Amino acid sequence: MIPLVPALLMALSLALAHFVLIREPLGWLSPIRRIVTRLSFKLVMAVVTMITLLINVLLLPFLGINTVISIVIGFLGTAIYVELALFWIGNRLEREAHRPGLDLWEWAVPVTALGALIVTTFGLVTIAALASALIWWLPIPSIEDITSFLLPPSQGSP
Repeated sequence: MIPLVPALLMALSLALAHFVLIREPLGWLSPIRRIVTRLSFKLVMAVVTMITLLINVLLLPFLGINTVISIVIGFLGTAIYVELALFWIGNRLEREAHRPGLDLWEWAVPVTALGALIVTTFGLVTIAALASALIWWLPIPSIEDITSFLLPPSQGSP
């Protein structure tokens, strides 16, 4: 399986879930809370997609297992994202009913998500650089070497 396909499908499912399930309740928040919450959700979607891509790249050598794990991660990631987003919106609505102003700590989620996005991007770039360096430095056998290893030498015709 191509490592980019499950991550793209995960991003598509997160965006669709955000559009269908989360967009309407965001309208109930005050403008500043809505902006901070939307920013948080978009950054969390990007982090989840990058983590999915990172896991798929790391599991690429394990053929068969990576497909099953990608399906499970995609399903669970989308479900957990939707549940946590709706819980977060409910929590923000309750907080807004008691205290309309935005606290400074409420910026912690987008700042943390941005930091996690930077770290996962750096991790993906590092893994890609290491993989390309290994491919460049490792001696890759030619087709003649592989065939001579797999096929016994011919003894001549009788």
